[in-house]
Amino acid sequence: MIPPRGTVVTATDPFGDTPIRPFVLVSDATTGHPFPENECVGIVVTTTQRERAIPISTAFDEGGLPRESFASPWNPVTLKEAMIRDEFGRITTETADQIADEAARYIQTDE
Repeated sequence: MIPPRGTVVTATDPFGDTPIRPFVLVSDATTGHPFPENECVGIVVTTTQRERAIPISTAFDEGGLPRESFASPWNPVTLKEAMIRDEFGRITTETADQIADEAARYIQTDE
């Protein structure tokens, strides 16, 4: 089962140099994802602070990460249920919305 939107998980990194990394989940059955029971959209979490990264360390409603961390909204991936390993907690709905909205800006046009 896919955890709810806003959950921070570790999962297999399908493209990066590290085998496992953290992600913020920004989709679930409430967002209209077509396969919410076995896949979701995750946004890469990193400890590297970049200009357009979104800080998440202080946004946890429950749980947390051991280091200051940032979501990289320009870096979404599809995660299958089998790729997800551990849950670290859940960020606020407002922060999950901010991350998802910013991610959408990278694929929308002004037209």
